[in-house]
Amino acid sequence: MGWSDIGELVKVLGAVATACAAWFAAYTAYRGLQRWRDETLGKRKTEVAEQVMRVVHILGAQPRPPAACDRCTGAVAPK
Repeated sequence: MGWSDIGELVKVLGAVATACAAWFAAYTAYRGLQRWRDETLGKRKTEVAEQVMRVVHILGAQPRPPAACDRCTGAVAPK
């Protein structure tokens, strides 16, 4: 193996290392974007739940099970 072969090997290894670094950067960015999206969705769900609780509290309504539950148990729902 001569010096020219070693030079070619170094070039190939450099290209492989660059490709690996590019893949790792893309994968890390993808995971970060996924986590940001999940966090944003969770925040929005929390905001909606807080708004619903606020409206229920303002209206003074008592939460009750949906009508389907009344039909399943045979109970008569109050009007």
